[in-house]
Parts: sequence; structure tokens; C-alpha cells
Amino acid sequence: MKKLILAIITIGCVAVVSCKKQKPVVLTGFYLTATMNSTAGTSTWVGDPLTSKIPDDTLQIQATNTSDNSSLKFKMLFRGMASYYIVSENSSFTTTAGGATTVYWLDGTQTNTVTIKQYDTTTKVAQGTFVFHFLRHSGSANASNGVNFTNGKFSLKLPF
Repeated sequence: MKKLILAIITIGCVAVVSCKKQKPVVLTGFYLTATMNSTAGTSTWVGDPLTSKIPDDTLQIQATNTSDNSSLKFKMLFRGMASYYIVSENSSFTTTAGGATTVYWLDGTQTNTVTIKQYDTTTKVAQGTFVFHFLRHSGSANASNGVNFTNGKFSLKLPF
């Protein structure tokens, strides 16, 4: 009887140890953040992201920072984990201060990239980095001539 109980315990232990458990995906929230540099100084910009799919597998991302009334928007033809060069017509940054809205477009003389470093096709969560360089297009003459986003990081739920 003792040998039978010992055999059952041994088989149970082997079964538990040999089972391959998949790590659960822990979602701690979605974000888009970067170091923002302008003539006004350097600060950490944090936006609440919203993603959408537009025709031809184009991913559009818009993040809004409600504390400073600004919004970052960009789009790209999504192909999974890769580095994407973003062109001027596919991104903008807007700020509103004192009732005046200033619009910035990408500086085409600089390298503007988004890199998808991780993409889980099951949860549709993507994580990565970005760098953007903007020039003032329209709006207040008192606004910065340029705004740079460096050390950008994001975690997003994609619509694909």
C-alpha cells in the first residue's frame, strides 16, 4: 500500500513539473510617452493612446495629453515587428494654449521612426519606440519653432 501511494505521489509530481505552463500576459495599461524638447524646455510627455485601422492595413495612432492640451498623431502601413520611417504627411503634433492652436508637421530633413519591438498576435498588444522631429506649420508665433520627441516608448492595443 505504501508503495502504491509513493508511486501515485511520484507520478503526480512528475506530471506537475513536466507540464509546460505558458506565462500569462499581464496588461498594466497602454501608454505613449517620450522626452519632449522645445524652446520652452525639456519635459516628459505622456499621452493616452487610441488606435484605429484605416484602409490598406494602415495603423493610425493618436495620443492625447490632457494636462497640456496637446495631441500626437501618426500613421503607418502596419507589417508587424519592424522599423518604420514616418513621412511628413503621416504625422502631426498639435497644442492649444490660451485658445490658440499650433500645428506642427514632421521635419522631413530629420529621421522620424517608429519601431515595433514586440507584437503579440493573440492579445494584439504592440510595444516599441519612436523618435519624431516637428516644425511649426501654423498657429501662434509665440509657440516653439520646433518640437522633438526622443526616447519615445509605447504599449498599445492594436485593431488588427
